[in-house]
Amino acid sequence: MATRFAGEMTIYACAVPLVLIFYVLLSPVNRHLALLAVFFNLVSIAIEGINALSHFAPLLILGGADYLKSFDLHQLQALALLFVNLHAYGFGISLTIFSFVLLLEGYLIFNSGYFPKTIGVLVAIAAICYPDNSFALFLAPAFQAKIFRDSYSFFHRRTCHSACGCL
Repeated sequence: MATRFAGEMTIYACAVPLVLIFYVLLSPVNRHLALLAVFFNLVSIAIEGINALSHFAPLLILGGADYLKSFDLHQLQALALLFVNLHAYGFGISLTIFSFVLLLEGYLIFNSGYFPKTIGVLVAIAAICYPDNSFALFLAPAFQAKIFRDSYSFFHRRTCHSACGCL
């Protein structure tokens, strides 16, 4: 899991130059909206980066450090699972903010004249889907699990189970 954490950090580091590339491509359409998309995107990336700590926390909790010996195994396992589940909520917050990026970029792509308008429409449709999933996760988790199949959270539970054999 530490390798996955490092990979996730690499993705966020690579995302920042991509934000600049999109700004350069889309600022001729509307500089102010492109700059607003940059700000939303950087906030989303920052939240995702901080949220990645919730992936790393189970490794620390289940690592067997001496200061954790005051907790029994079931308490440590429950705490580790809490952090795994918490990651889905942090990711939902980040994706809600990212939906504003997609909405702005969809509009800019649609009006650019050098990208097909269809791409702009599809990006704007994606902007509508991100908050649907995130709000369903916060407001009706059981509904979200049925409708969206919560594959992200399922994947992380399976990963934690295979990594530490605890869940």
